[in-house]
Amino acid sequence: AGTLVICPVIALTQWKEEILKFTDGSLSICTYHGPDREKETPRELMKKYDIVLTTYQVMEADFRKMTSPNRVECPNCGGKFKIDKLPIHLKYFCGENAQRTEAQSRQRR
Repeated sequence: AGTLVICPVIALTQWKEEILKFTDGSLSICTYHGPDREKETPRELMKKYDIVLTTYQVMEADFRKMTSPNRVECPNCGGKFKIDKLPIHLKYFCGENAQRTEAQSRQRR
C-alpha cells in the first residue's frame, strides 16, 4: 500500500525533491495535481506508486465531485443544474412557459 501526502500547492515540488533526496530514488512518486489529473493518473495507475503527492485544493475538489449529486443539462440553454433545481430553472427562467416572479421581473441581467 502507498502513502498519500497532502500539502499546500507551494510545497508540492519541495516534497517531491526531498523524498527523492532522502530515499535515493528507491520509492516511486506520483504528483496528482492539475486540470487533467484524472486522465493522466487513473486510480489503477496511482495504486502502483509508493507515494502520491497532492494538494488540499485537489482533495476538496475531488471530494465535492464525489459527494455532490450529478448535474443535468438544461434542454433550452445548455446550463448544468442539480437534478432537483432543474424544474425550478425551467419554470421560472428558461422553459417554454417560464414566468418570472414579480421580484425577478424587477431585476435586470
